[in-house]
Parts: sequence; C-alpha cells; structure tokens
Amino acid sequence: MEFDLPTLLAVEGFIAALSGFAILLGCPRGRDSSGCIWWVAGSLGTGLGIGLLLFGQTLAIVTMGAVGTILLTLAPAFYWTAARRFSGRPVLYALVPLGAPSSSP
Repeated sequence: MEFDLPTLLAVEGFIAALSGFAILLGCPRGRDSSGCIWWVAGSLGTGLGIGLLLFGQTLAIVTMGAVGTILLTLAPAFYWTAARRFSGRPVLYALVPLGAPSSSP
C-alpha cells in the first residue's frame, strides 16, 4: 500500500484547523483566555499554512506557498506562547515573529 503525501498533508491540515475551531468553542471568556487564543492561532495557522502550501503547489502560485511556509514557521511560536500563558509567564510579543517566544530577557 502506498501513501500519497499530499493527501496525508491535507488530512493533517484539516485536523489541525478543526481542532483549532473546537478549542475556540471551548475557550473560557475573560482574561484567562489568552493562552487558549494563542493555541487556536497555532492550530489555525498550521491548517491554513498546509492548505496554502498544497494549493500553491497545485496551482503553481509561488505567493501562496510563501505565505503557507511563513504560517507553518510561526505556528510553533504560537503554541509555545500559549504554553507560556498557561504557565503564567508573560508573552514576549517582540520574539513571537522570530519563532523564539520562550526566551526570557
């Protein structure tokens, strides 16, 4: 049996986006929701990034692939920032675009 990599990526992107929406529905409201929102951003960024990469490759549009790559690069930073918020540590907004939000000054 052979696995088709684009199909597996499409399924993973769908699952990431779906889990992002499910987490968004379950997020608490108020000031304790910051970590949850960062986690949703990571999930939706992963799903959208994979989708843009696949469509960009299929339609031969370089811009879609570049934006998808940027989203997939930032998604782990969003997850890490969510973990920082859940543990009560502050968000270092200047370091999130660099992909290293765990570094403390």
